[in-house]
Order: sequence, then C-alpha cells, then structure tokens
Amino acid sequence: MDLLRLIEAALLVASEPLDVERLQRLLPAGQAVGRADIVHAIDQLTLECADRALELVQTASGYRYQVRAVHGWILGQMDGRDLAGVDFV
Repeated sequence: MDLLRLIEAALLVASEPLDVERLQRLLPAGQAVGRADIVHAIDQLTLECADRALELVQTASGYRYQVRAVHGWILGQMDGRDLAGVDFV
C-alpha cells in the first residue's frame, strides 16, 4: 500500500476537507495505520507542493488541496465555457 498516494488521491477527489480520522477510515480493510503515519504523509504531501500552483492546507474541518492565492486570479477569469477549450495534461 502506498499510503502517500492513497491520501493524495482521497484529498484530490474529496468534495470537502478530510481530517485524519476520516482518512484512516478510507484506507482499505485490514490496513490499520496510526495517526502519526497519516500526519507524516500529509507533511510529505505539503512539501511536495512547494513549487506547485496548488497547496495542501489544514482547515478547521480537515485537510484539502487548493490553488495558491497568487494563482487565484486565473480562476476568477474562467467559467465552464472557458474550461472546454483548455487542454489539461
């Protein structure tokens, strides 16, 4: 099991922030992982975002990925029609 990538995937597709306990419950059956391991993985994912347009942040209700504020201007200029022509690779 690649804990780091499982947590990353869960946070990327989640519609709301996920806390450590929720992340633990999302792991495959029989894969008991301690709180410290989850927190360590979150710390690693945060470091991986250092040079990226997105960041992993902790909110009052858990962790989530978001676009860095410095890049937020582009989101304000895009709507559903604009996204249709963008090639996300």
